[in-house]
Amino acid sequence: MADKASYRGPEVHSSGRTLTRCSQLGSVVLIMAGFVASLVVAGCGAGPAPQGFGEGHIDIAVGSSADGGGQLVVDYDIVEAIQLFFNTCLGGSGPDCTGGVVLFSGEDPGFAPIEDAEPAEGIFPLAEGTPVSIELTSKDAETSLFIGGSALNDTGDSTELGTAIEGLHIHGEWRLVLPGGQAPADEYFLGFKMTTTSPAYTESDPFGVMLEVSPE
Repeated sequence: MADKASYRGPEVHSSGRTLTRCSQLGSVVLIMAGFVASLVVAGCGAGPAPQGFGEGHIDIAVGSSADGGGQLVVDYDIVEAIQLFFNTCLGGSGPDCTGGVVLFSGEDPGFAPIEDAEPAEGIFPLAEGTPVSIELTSKDAETSLFIGGSALNDTGDSTELGTAIEGLHIHGEWRLVLPGGQAPADEYFLGFKMTTTSPAYTESDPFGVMLEVSPE
């Protein structure tokens, strides 16, 4: 199982698509240090790629290990932690949100299908109509992912990302909930696997990403 101690990114794949930024509408209940609050997050628009993502738009790409079957594979070109940005202070005061909790969030990277076969790399597009889901397998307590109308907060939580090929491109919201008035840790971990109900494919190996608070 992918966990923070054994974290390593998968092989790289750059989608080369144009960047768009669009968050899903949803609610999350934040519980930390006895403080409980309900938050609704929404927004959509164009914007530059966050630092650490290089040029252009980078997605976590989903395909398979063989043409028309095999194992689901996950491929992306993210060499640094995903950058998250200040969103909201809840229940705190001052520039550091002392006494409350702080939500940091970001919409990139998203998830997208592999569209071109790379036989030498063992990467192929999924068959049209293949449903793909994502399952949370490991995490630091402060992290979560809201995507496809669902909040992946706890190990075992899952949701469908979409159906290959055209219906599989989706963006969610990466989230960190941290106590106010304290400096964040260097990085935070989220681990996942891709699954499908299609009998032609087996689930992916576990993979992980690191999150960090942007210095900006």
